[in-house]
Amino acid sequence: HTMFPPSPQRSASVIFTLGGMFFFALLVGLVNDGISSYMDDMHEGKSMVVESGHILLLGWSPKTVGCVQQIALANKTTGGQTIVILADQDKQRMDQELEALDLHGTNVVSRTGNPLSMKQLARISATRAKAVIILSPAGLDDVEADTQVIAECLAVLSLGVTVPVVAEVCDKDTLPLVRRALERRLGRPVGAQAPDGVLPVVPYDIVGQMMVQCVQNPGLAKVLHHLMDFSGQGFHLREWSRLQGRSFGEALYLFDHAVPIGVRTAAPAGPWAHGHSRVLMNPSDDYILADGDRLICVSANATSYAPRPGLRPPPGLCTASPPTATTETSTSCDPNPSYAQRGREQQILMCNWRDDMEDMVVELDKCVPPGSALTILCSTPIAER
Repeated sequence: HTMFPPSPQRSASVIFTLGGMFFFALLVGLVNDGISSYMDDMHEGKSMVVESGHILLLGWSPKTVGCVQQIALANKTTGGQTIVILADQDKQRMDQELEALDLHGTNVVSRTGNPLSMKQLARISATRAKAVIILSPAGLDDVEADTQVIAECLAVLSLGVTVPVVAEVCDKDTLPLVRRALERRLGRPVGAQAPDGVLPVVPYDIVGQMMVQCVQNPGLAKVLHHLMDFSGQGFHLREWSRLQGRSFGEALYLFDHAVPIGVRTAAPAGPWAHGHSRVLMNPSDDYILADGDRLICVSANATSYAPRPGLRPPPGLCTASPPTATTETSTSCDPNPSYAQRGREQQILMCNWRDDMEDMVVELDKCVPPGSALTILCSTPIAER
């Protein structure tokens, strides 16, 4: 501005120059603050998740790390899966506990937030998820934990989520209340027969029943551990259009690298099923596979098996076998025929105490011959027992 003599024009030029510098500095500061705020939100797990087809984990508990590991193993052969975790925990703490896992290509996204908030659920694209797993919160008693799980289920359903939702319930006695609350919200029954609804499960009770079965069948624990761990052989469901019209007995001999063990039907299972499928374990050999039926097989992974070319059994193999009764899936223990036939009484020692001890004793009573004795050794007072 030195080219201008002292005049109003020179004064205006100086003012505009200083104003422009101030405006530019202000603009740079605002942009910097915006970027810093966005980076802080990402660092703290508060940013938006733009995903679809992901698996959503709600809540943080000691089971979270195991769930993530098993999901990663289950999707190892397909290149991995995206898992989104929403929990009221610090993002850095969650990432630190997960960083030691071998995820086999699976991407884990953690976000800090309240699973009860519909805004937070929308922020993690809950409506576009492939499946939802709700874990029981740690640090609460069974009633409070189950109450929060019910609330989280209702929050998820309020968004219009129609994918499978598996909810962990702590107390078996509260399971009917959970079902009634969810049925009132859904307008139909929930449970194992609802593939696109909410399935409340009681892991504590399931483990107790499995312990009883493993006592009666030595070696069963290793079999169950192998089948339920995706690092080895596991259960896989798949529909084979080429097998439509074939019997289950024929399908037994059409796979070289898998063993068919059941069918998930596409047909309604009765007036309470509302069109949902059911699971048949070891159906009769003359069961005809229909359109939409998915064959349940034990195999290394979902892509390691397929029906034999030409849909023919191996040469010289007879496929005729006596039909067996169709049974629904069940975790109850049947009486051991070997002991029942020989009439050998059993002496069983059970150490320590569980809240569901009564259920375990009733379950054990179904599996042992008359005259058997159960001894319980624990430090729990007799009055409490």
